[in-house]
Amino acid sequence: MILNRYGVNDPNSFMYVLNSDIPAVRGTDWVDEAKPVTGEDIDAALAAAGVTFQPGDALLLYMGRDKYEAAGNAMDQSTGEPMPGAGSGAARWLVEHQASMICWDFIDAVAKGEPSFPVHMLIWATGLAVLDNTNYARVIDSVRRSGVTTGALVVAPPPIPGATGSLVDPLFIQ
Repeated sequence: MILNRYGVNDPNSFMYVLNSDIPAVRGTDWVDEAKPVTGEDIDAALAAAGVTFQPGDALLLYMGRDKYEAAGNAMDQSTGEPMPGAGSGAARWLVEHQASMICWDFIDAVAKGEPSFPVHMLIWATGLAVLDNTNYARVIDSVRRSGVTTGALVVAPPPIPGATGSLVDPLFIQ
Protein backbone atom coordinates (compact mmCIF):
# COMPACT_ATOMS: atom_id res chain seq x y z
CA MET A 1 0.00 0.00 0.00
CA ILE A 2 1.37 3.43 -0.97
CA LEU A 3 0.64 6.23 1.48
CA ASN A 4 1.05 9.84 0.52
CA ARG A 5 2.99 12.38 2.60
CA TYR A 6 -0.07 12.86 4.81
CA GLY A 7 -0.37 9.12 5.50
CA VAL A 8 -3.49 8.82 3.35
CA ASN A 9 -4.10 5.97 0.90
CA ASP A 10 -7.27 7.39 -0.64
CA PRO A 11 -6.67 9.48 -3.80
CA ASN A 12 -10.21 10.88 -3.43
CA SER A 13 -9.42 12.97 -0.41
CA PHE A 14 -6.40 15.00 0.61
CA MET A 15 -2.96 14.66 -0.97
CA TYR A 16 0.36 16.40 -1.46
CA VAL A 17 0.60 17.80 -4.96
CA LEU A 18 3.43 19.15 -7.10
CA ASN A 19 2.91 21.43 -10.09
CA SER A 20 4.77 20.53 -13.29
CA ASP A 21 4.83 23.54 -15.66
CA ILE A 22 5.86 22.02 -19.00
CA PRO A 23 5.49 25.15 -21.20
CA ALA A 24 7.79 27.05 -18.82
CA VAL A 25 10.63 24.53 -19.21
CA ARG A 26 10.07 24.22 -22.96
CA GLY A 27 9.88 27.99 -23.44
CA THR A 28 6.50 27.79 -25.19
CA ASP A 29 2.92 28.81 -24.46
CA TRP A 30 1.63 25.25 -24.78
CA VAL A 31 2.79 21.73 -25.54
CA ASP A 32 3.20 21.08 -29.24
CA GLU A 33 1.17 18.23 -30.72
CA ALA A 34 4.29 16.91 -32.48
CA LYS A 35 6.15 16.53 -29.18
CA PRO A 36 4.06 14.86 -26.45
CA VAL A 37 5.08 15.38 -22.82
CA THR A 38 7.74 12.91 -21.66
CA GLY A 39 9.06 11.80 -18.32
CA GLU A 40 12.13 13.96 -18.99
CA ASP A 41 9.86 17.00 -19.36
CA ILE A 42 8.24 16.25 -15.99
CA ASP A 43 11.66 15.78 -14.35
CA ALA A 44 12.88 19.07 -15.86
CA ALA A 45 9.80 20.96 -14.63
CA LEU A 46 10.08 19.57 -11.11
CA ALA A 47 13.84 20.28 -11.04
CA ALA A 48 13.20 23.86 -12.20
CA ALA A 49 10.76 24.21 -9.31
CA GLY A 50 13.27 22.69 -6.89
CA VAL A 51 10.89 19.98 -5.67
CA THR A 52 11.07 16.20 -5.35
CA PHE A 53 8.22 13.86 -6.20
CA GLN A 54 7.61 10.99 -3.74
CA PRO A 55 5.48 7.85 -4.11
CA GLY A 56 1.84 8.63 -3.38
CA ASP A 57 2.11 12.30 -4.40
CA ALA A 58 -0.27 13.79 -6.97
CA LEU A 59 0.95 15.62 -10.07
CA LEU A 60 -0.56 18.78 -11.52
CA LEU A 61 0.55 18.54 -15.15
CA TYR A 62 0.15 21.95 -16.77
CA MET A 63 0.52 21.84 -20.56
CA GLY A 64 -0.91 25.22 -21.58
CA ARG A 65 -4.41 24.34 -22.78
CA ASP A 66 -5.78 27.73 -21.66
CA LYS A 67 -3.35 29.54 -23.97
CA TYR A 68 -3.87 26.98 -26.76
CA GLU A 69 -7.61 27.61 -26.77
CA ALA A 70 -7.21 31.39 -26.33
CA ALA A 71 -5.18 31.34 -29.57
CA GLY A 72 -8.22 29.94 -31.40
CA ASN A 73 -7.35 26.25 -31.30
CA ALA A 74 -9.88 23.61 -30.27
CA MET A 75 -9.25 20.38 -28.43
CA ASP A 76 -11.14 17.61 -30.20
CA GLN A 77 -9.62 14.14 -29.97
CA SER A 78 -12.51 12.58 -31.88
CA THR A 79 -11.02 13.72 -35.19
CA GLY A 80 -7.89 11.57 -34.85
CA GLU A 81 -5.84 14.61 -35.83
CA PRO A 82 -2.66 15.31 -33.84
CA MET A 83 -3.46 16.79 -30.41
CA PRO A 84 -1.14 18.11 -27.68
CA GLY A 85 -0.88 16.12 -24.48
CA ALA A 86 1.06 13.57 -22.48
CA GLY A 87 2.71 10.66 -24.25
CA SER A 88 3.84 7.18 -23.29
CA GLY A 89 7.00 8.61 -21.70
CA ALA A 90 4.86 10.55 -19.24
CA ALA A 91 2.80 7.42 -18.55
CA ARG A 92 5.98 5.47 -17.75
CA TRP A 93 7.10 8.31 -15.43
CA LEU A 94 3.81 8.15 -13.51
CA VAL A 95 4.21 4.40 -12.99
CA GLU A 96 7.89 4.59 -12.04
CA HIS A 97 7.22 7.37 -9.52
CA GLN A 98 4.04 5.71 -8.15
CA ALA A 99 1.84 8.77 -8.61
CA SER A 100 -1.52 8.60 -6.84
CA MET A 101 -3.27 11.04 -9.16
CA ILE A 102 -2.71 13.18 -12.22
CA CYS A 103 -4.60 16.43 -12.76
CA TRP A 104 -4.06 17.86 -16.23
CA ASP A 105 -5.45 20.35 -18.68
CA PHE A 106 -4.78 18.45 -21.92
CA ILE A 107 -5.07 14.69 -21.75
CA ASP A 108 -3.26 11.92 -23.65
CA ALA A 109 -1.55 13.13 -26.81
CA VAL A 110 -2.71 12.05 -30.24
CA ALA A 111 0.61 11.84 -32.07
CA LYS A 112 2.39 9.69 -34.62
CA GLY A 113 4.21 6.84 -32.93
CA GLU A 114 2.28 7.15 -29.66
CA PRO A 115 -0.11 4.49 -28.35
CA SER A 116 -3.74 5.43 -27.78
CA PHE A 117 -4.44 6.88 -24.33
CA PRO A 118 -1.27 5.68 -22.55
CA VAL A 119 -2.02 7.58 -19.34
CA HIS A 120 -5.70 6.64 -19.22
CA MET A 121 -4.71 2.96 -19.51
CA LEU A 122 -3.05 3.36 -16.09
CA ILE A 123 -6.49 3.71 -14.47
CA TRP A 124 -7.07 -0.03 -14.72
CA ALA A 125 -3.38 -1.06 -14.85
CA THR A 126 -2.21 0.71 -11.67
CA GLY A 127 -5.26 2.35 -10.12
CA LEU A 128 -4.07 5.86 -11.04
CA ALA A 129 -6.73 8.46 -10.30
CA VAL A 130 -7.14 10.79 -13.29
CA LEU A 131 -8.65 14.27 -13.15
CA ASP A 132 -9.18 15.37 -16.76
CA ASN A 133 -9.67 18.78 -18.34
CA THR A 134 -8.61 20.82 -15.32
CA ASN A 135 -8.75 24.58 -15.84
CA TYR A 136 -5.32 25.84 -14.75
CA ALA A 137 -5.53 29.51 -15.73
CA ARG A 138 -5.77 30.89 -12.17
CA VAL A 139 -3.63 28.18 -10.57
CA ILE A 140 -0.70 28.59 -12.97
CA ASP A 141 -0.82 32.38 -12.64
CA SER A 142 -0.69 32.06 -8.85
CA VAL A 143 2.11 29.49 -8.98
CA ARG A 144 4.20 31.62 -11.35
CA ARG A 145 3.66 34.78 -9.27
CA SER A 146 4.37 33.21 -5.89
CA GLY A 147 6.95 30.62 -6.89
CA VAL A 148 5.13 28.13 -4.62
CA THR A 149 4.73 25.01 -6.73
CA THR A 150 3.56 22.52 -4.11
CA GLY A 151 0.64 22.27 -1.78
CA ALA A 152 -2.34 20.20 -0.83
CA LEU A 153 -4.98 18.99 -3.23
CA VAL A 154 -8.49 18.31 -2.03
CA VAL A 155 -10.77 16.28 -4.30
CA ALA A 156 -14.15 15.17 -3.05
CA PRO A 157 -16.25 13.27 -5.59
CA PRO A 158 -19.82 12.45 -4.57
CA PRO A 159 -20.18 8.96 -3.08
CA ILE A 160 -22.15 7.30 -5.85
CA PRO A 161 -22.05 3.48 -5.55
CA GLY A 162 -20.57 1.86 -8.64
CA ALA A 163 -19.60 5.15 -10.28
CA THR A 164 -16.34 5.31 -12.24
CA GLY A 165 -16.26 9.07 -12.70
CA SER A 166 -17.95 12.29 -11.75
CA LEU A 167 -17.65 16.05 -11.91
CA VAL A 168 -15.53 17.49 -9.11
CA ASP A 169 -14.27 20.91 -8.10
CA PRO A 170 -10.67 20.31 -6.95
CA LEU A 171 -9.07 22.69 -4.50
CA PHE A 172 -5.32 23.45 -4.69
CA ILE A 173 -4.04 24.95 -1.45
CA GLN A 174 -0.63 26.61 -1.72
